[in-house]
Amino acid sequence: MTILGVVGACALAIPLFAANSSASMRTSEYSDGTPRERVAWEDGVREGLCVRWNRDGSVRASGQYLDGKMSGEWEFYLSNGELDSSESGSYDNGRLQR
Repeated sequence: MTILGVVGACALAIPLFAANSSASMRTSEYSDGTPRERVAWEDGVREGLCVRWNRDGSVRASGQYLDGKMSGEWEFYLSNGELDSSESGSYDNGRLQR
C-alpha cells in the first residue's frame, strides 16, 4: 500500500509497512526539530524512498536507495530552488551515471 503526499513542490509516494516487517521510515531532524531527512530502512540499510530538506523546509534532494546505495533517478536542488543538474540524474550502485 502507498500513500501519496506533497512536500513543497515534490510529490511523494510513501510506502506503508506491515507491523511484522523489518522495514520502516525514519526521520532525522535539525536541532530546531524541523525534518532533515526521511528515508526507508529495511534490515538495517536504506532501502526505498529518501527525501532530504533544507532548514527552511524546501526539498534539498529526493530519490531511492537500493541495498543501501543511491539508485535510479535522484533530484538535487540548489538553495534558490533550481534543479542542481551537476548532481541530479540516474544513479547506479551509489554513483551518478554520466
